[in-house]
Amino acid sequence: MLKDFNEASEGSNISGFKFYNMLEKLVLGIDFKQEDKVIYEKNKEQIDNINNKVKRISMELMRNKPQDWNNFMDALLSGY
Repeated sequence: MLKDFNEASEGSNISGFKFYNMLEKLVLGIDFKQEDKVIYEKNKEQIDNINNKVKRISMELMRNKPQDWNNFMDALLSGY
């Protein structure tokens, strides 16, 4: 997954941090500001590819290791 993320990030025209930030907003369902919408449209393919991989991995974790999924969700939601 890290290799895929790095390749997608390098294939985009934004910094690694901004790529991560865009992916994070997409995964968490946070609305994009107008500036982010423009950046997303220019890098849609790379961001969506990684987002789809995150979704597949999360479904596998939820199905096969529900306790790990619950721990992950607890950690994720404790930041909000």
